[in-house]
Amino acid sequence: MSELRIIPVVFGGKHFIITDHRMQYDYGQVLDFKDLELPDSFEARFSNSPVGESVGQIGTNNRIRIPKQFFESGEPIYCYITLHDEVTDGRTVYTTKVPIKPSTERTEEEPEPEEESIITQAITALNTAVEKTAQDVIDADASAQASAESAQDSARSASSASDSERSAQESAESASTSAKASAQSAQSAEQSAQTASAKAD
Repeated sequence: MSELRIIPVVFGGKHFIITDHRMQYDYGQVLDFKDLELPDSFEARFSNSPVGESVGQIGTNNRIRIPKQFFESGEPIYCYITLHDEVTDGRTVYTTKVPIKPSTERTEEEPEPEEESIITQAITALNTAVEKTAQDVIDADASAQASAESAQDSARSASSASDSERSAQESAESASTSAKASAQSAQSAEQSAQTASAKAD
């Protein structure tokens, strides 16, 4: 069974590069974009013609496998890397052309284990991104709830302080009233004593 073979791709600041040629039916080829800063999981499209129908493929760790059907016709293979961000907005950013040399001999099918590994890596990278986004949303909700509870506690504390202040004011007013009543009682007692003293004289 054939092994995956790496095709090094170095753009060197360019956006279009032509690699060394590969043989027709020589499956199991992987493009390795050595000097690009690509996302952990990125999208590319393959075609046998610059204007022909293309097929999408997911790459990981700056590598992407060339689908085997593009080695069938003997025509050059084009790989278009598409990036999705605020600047590129889903446009093709880098293009790689792989010349194909015609051959009458078919090689064995590209190896399944390596192919499965690459696809698994892509799925894992995508799942990781989705899980991280979901966790960020959960953390944001928890933070918002904690802030709301803190605000409620502050409101309850302010209300309790207001009630305590009102109670203290009422107690002070009651004490003042009691003091006035006591003073009046003392005055009345003094007057009574004076009256009794006058009668005794």
